[in-house]
Amino acid sequence: SYAAKASPDARFPILTFITLNLEHSVANMFLLPMAMALGAEFTAMDAAANIGVVAAGNAVGAIAMVGVVQKYSLFGSKGL
Repeated sequence: SYAAKASPDARFPILTFITLNLEHSVANMFLLPMAMALGAEFTAMDAAANIGVVAAGNAVGAIAMVGVVQKYSLFGSKGL
C-alpha cells in the first residue's frame, strides 16, 4: 500500500527532529506512542497531558513569532 511505502520517508524527518532533542507536538505524537508500544511505564493520559502542554507552547510561540514578523513586515519600526 502507499502508506507502507511512504512511512519510512515520513519517519526520517521526525526522527531527526527527535534526535536533535527538540520538543514539538508532532514529534511527541510519534515518540510517545512508540514508547508505549515498547513498554514504557506511563499512561495514555500522561501522553495526552504532555502533548497538550507542548502543543499549547507551540501555539503561543507561533502566535508571538508570526505577530512580530507581520508587525515589522507591515509597519516597520514605526509602530502601529
